[in-house]
Amino acid sequence: MNRIFSLLIGFSVVSAVLVSCGGANIPQIPPKITVTGSSEMEITPDEIYMNFTLQEYKNKAGKKIVISEVKSQFLALCEKAGLNLSDIRISGYSGSENWDYYYWYYRRDTEISSSVSYTIKVKALSKIDKIVNGLDRNAVENFYLVRTSHSQLEKLRRQVKENAVKASKTKAIYLAKAVGEDVGRALLIEEITDGDIQSDRSVYKSAESNYSNSIVTDGTIGNAYPSNSPSIEKIKIRFEVKAEYELN
Repeated sequence: MNRIFSLLIGFSVVSAVLVSCGGANIPQIPPKITVTGSSEMEITPDEIYMNFTLQEYKNKAGKKIVISEVKSQFLALCEKAGLNLSDIRISGYSGSENWDYYYWYYRRDTEISSSVSYTIKVKALSKIDKIVNGLDRNAVENFYLVRTSHSQLEKLRRQVKENAVKASKTKAIYLAKAVGEDVGRALLIEEITDGDIQSDRSVYKSAESNYSNSIVTDGTIGNAYPSNSPSIEKIKIRFEVKAEYELN
């Protein structure tokens, strides 16, 4: 009987030790709050990329203006508009046979017509106007907008990211306060979108309507045209994060 009693006591002690040790290894999960935060910024581009395709042509006197002369005229206009050579790049060069009826019927030969394409970078649309207004219409095959950007784009993207994290913290604080809790250290910050860049084609949302979980900033930096005149389409940068904060 004493032997059985001793065994029972020993088993109880071992069980208690095992339970105690096992409980010590169970990680304690702190209470937390999970939120999202977003931020967006609209900026006016200060880098406008335009493509010009120029071609040989005949003036009113019937003289052929060769491509070298067309190029010289174009580059002179660019210089007059304040462009540096580093802002001008040749993006294409081509030649084609001119099947003009006069040459085919009377001279029985063809003529090669050359064209050249330039991509230029300007800071304001007004510089484009100066170049276009100075060009001979016959020398221009076409010109169009390639893309827009900003000289401080990476810096602005970083700012938007930081604002998104701050917005998540603000949101966590007032949600936790509603249940009588305080927000502690950050447990997780996860990128949901990596600084999406898009043109401003959507309806603009005010800062007040988005204050709960986002920050909207007008990052307009200069405008080449008056406010009552058409301007270049703005660039929108948006960033969103998921964050977890400890509750105290």
